[in-house]
Amino acid sequence: MNTITRRLSPTYLRWRLRRRPTQVAEERIHTVVLIRAGWTDYDDQHRLLGTLDMPVNDKGTEQIRTLVRQLQDADLRLQAVFSCPEDPAASTAAAIHESQPWARL
Repeated sequence: MNTITRRLSPTYLRWRLRRRPTQVAEERIHTVVLIRAGWTDYDDQHRLLGTLDMPVNDKGTEQIRTLVRQLQDADLRLQAVFSCPEDPAASTAAAIHESQPWARL
C-alpha cells in the first residue's frame, strides 16, 4: 500500500481522527537553547571580534560557571551541544559538555 492509498484508506482516516491533534505535534517538539559565548576582552571594550580568536577573560569564565550552574539547577538535560570552533564559543561548549557528558559535542 503506497502512502497515498494509506492516507485515503478508511482505517487510516478513523485512526487519524481518533488521535488528538496535539499528540502528533508533541512527538516532534524539541527544545533549542541558544547560549551566548563567554566574554572576551574585546567585548569589554565594545569592539567587534571579527575573525580573531580571542580567549575568554575572567568575566567570561565566571559567566560560563554561572551558566553551567543554571543549567544544572534547571535540571535541563541537553542531547547535543553545537558550537563554532572559535575559542569563546568552544570554551563555553566544552564547559557545558563537561557538566553534561552524555550530550553529543
